[in-house]
Amino acid sequence: MSGCDILTGTEIPCPPSWAENPDYQGMDSYFGGTPPLSKAIGYLVVVGFGALFSVFTTAVVYMDKIFSGNATVTSEHFN
Repeated sequence: MSGCDILTGTEIPCPPSWAENPDYQGMDSYFGGTPPLSKAIGYLVVVGFGALFSVFTTAVVYMDKIFSGNATVTSEHFN
């Protein structure tokens, strides 16, 4: 099968790859060598989302403990 739609078995032409485009030959970055955001922003996004997720998870478990009336949280609680 030479088409791109392997799952349905239909023959459709594949779009041209950016790697085969002569405008991009020899380039090592899609953005022309300069990243769209700084490294500090990348770390802020990763660490920020991790902190937000952990605070949210802690708040949900704490609220469940308060509103369910069951103060013991064990591994059986999550089954």
